[in-house]
Amino acid sequence: MGALGEEAIARWLVAHGWAIVARRWHCRWGELDLVVAPDPDRLAQVANLPPSIVFIEVKARSAGNWDADGALAISASKQAKLWRTVGSFLMEYPQYGEAVCRFDVALVRCDRLGGEPLDRSEAEVATLPWPERFDGRSALEIGGYRLQIVRYIEGAIEADI
Repeated sequence: MGALGEEAIARWLVAHGWAIVARRWHCRWGELDLVVAPDPDRLAQVANLPPSIVFIEVKARSAGNWDADGALAISASKQAKLWRTVGSFLMEYPQYGEAVCRFDVALVRCDRLGGEPLDRSEAEVATLPWPERFDGRSALEIGGYRLQIVRYIEGAIEADI
C-alpha cells in the first residue's frame, strides 16, 4: 500500500513541474520517501528563484484508520529522525547544500477494492497502467486499490534548529 501511495504522489508532483531526485533514500537514521526539486525544463520561472529541494513523507492509509490518515504517525521524535536523515542526504549530495529545504507531508487514502491485499514491490507498482496525468483531486483506481490524495501539507515538518 505504501508503494502505491508513494508512486501516486511522485506522479502527481511530476505532473506539477517537479523532478524526482530520489525515492526511498535511506541511511542509518531513516528513510526519505521522496526527494524532489523543480524541473528546470518544465518550470522556466524557477530560474529566478534560489535552488530548492523538497523532502516528502508519504503516509498511505485505508478508510477508518486510527491516526488521522497518517498525520498522527509523524511524532516529534519521527520529525527529528527525518531531519537527521535530511542532513545525511545533503552530505551525500553536496550540490543541494545551499538549496532552500522544505519538508512536506502527503496523506493518501488507499482503499482495497476487493480480493486479497496485494503486496506489490516498488518496481511492480511503477509498471501498473497509470494515467498520463494524476490530478490528485479525484480518486484513481489502480492495482486493485482506489487512491486519493487526502491532504498535501507544504512545510509540514519544520527543522528544530
